[in-house]
Amino acid sequence: MAGLYGMRTGPLRRVSLTVLLLLAFGVGLVSLRYLSGDPAVVPPSMQASFLANGWIFVMHTTASAIALMVGAVQFLAALRRRWPMVHRWAGRCYVACCAAGAFSAFWIAPDVESGPVATAGFSALAFAWIGVTVVAWRHAVARRVDCHRRWMLRSFALTAAAISLRIQLLVFEVLGFDYDQTSALLSFSCWLPNVVLAEMMLWWMRRRGMESEAVPDTVS
Repeated sequence: MAGLYGMRTGPLRRVSLTVLLLLAFGVGLVSLRYLSGDPAVVPPSMQASFLANGWIFVMHTTASAIALMVGAVQFLAALRRRWPMVHRWAGRCYVACCAAGAFSAFWIAPDVESGPVATAGFSALAFAWIGVTVVAWRHAVARRVDCHRRWMLRSFALTAAAISLRIQLLVFEVLGFDYDQTSALLSFSCWLPNVVLAEMMLWWMRRRGMESEAVPDTVS
């Protein structure tokens, strides 16, 4: 991901962006299957939450999926240059979906069957997600573009927890662990490393004066 955010041009940036878009749309489109309302498409580990929360569960998965896909598209420099109005409205859609995804997560998290640690981890993610996104939005409204871009990168790092979670789930499955055995760890490991990585990227870019070019402006 360093190539995506920290390089002005070159193959590493293009490869990083391509991988990000593929992962974001792969996870996002698959997550939209919950719109069908069919319990058969819900994994066993999420069945209880789906049955207990109904449309709130669907709202969470749908809003989060849209935020993930729209957020990834915002890194396309050509979109920002050629269609700035589309870019800005996409940013507003992103913020709205982050808010819907985070607030619905607060409702769902207490129903996590894996215990209080998992509930605390996913609730902390939701709190950080909405908090960081609101800060980014406020900077955009105030036209503090550089601050807005920094906080939007942090916001997307949290949105991308959807990707991290699924990658880690796959790794644990290969190692022979099921979700119930790993959910407490996953509730923190799916997003805390993303936060650390985002801060490392921002620090690296500040040292090289590359920040304003590398991080997308979403709603200003």
